[in-house]
Amino acid sequence: MKNRKFTSKQTSFIDNYLTNGGNGVQAAKSAGYKGTNKTLSVVATENLAKPSIKELIDAELNKITQNLRATAEDKRRALWEIANEGMEDVTDKNGVTRMKNCRATIAAIAELNKMDGDYADKKQPEDRVVKLYFDADDEKLL
Repeated sequence: MKNRKFTSKQTSFIDNYLTNGGNGVQAAKSAGYKGTNKTLSVVATENLAKPSIKELIDAELNKITQNLRATAEDKRRALWEIANEGMEDVTDKNGVTRMKNCRATIAAIAELNKMDGDYADKKQPEDRVVKLYFDADDEKLL
């Protein structure tokens, strides 16, 4: 975008609008515009209708969105790191070795499964339940 000249109030309005989550009335008030909320709403609407201000705000919001957007691959990578870190063995003060963070590992793997569509409902209908019986004496499935 070409360099445009803005008044100090317009520059302040733009900065405040971008940092307060898009509240035009509050941005106008913080920029030094005076009046009731109704008047400030009109000022905000007028500022946002100006092509140069709208273009700058849209460009800045686009930059912010691009910087914050995490791709599915970024999410998978982070979840996989959480899962792997949680599986590390740690030894407590009593000499007992256990997984570092079993719950985090299970939760990360569950999220990865959901992302891939590879998960089952917690409640399964009775007709889908398979029951296996084991005879401890014969060590065979019946």
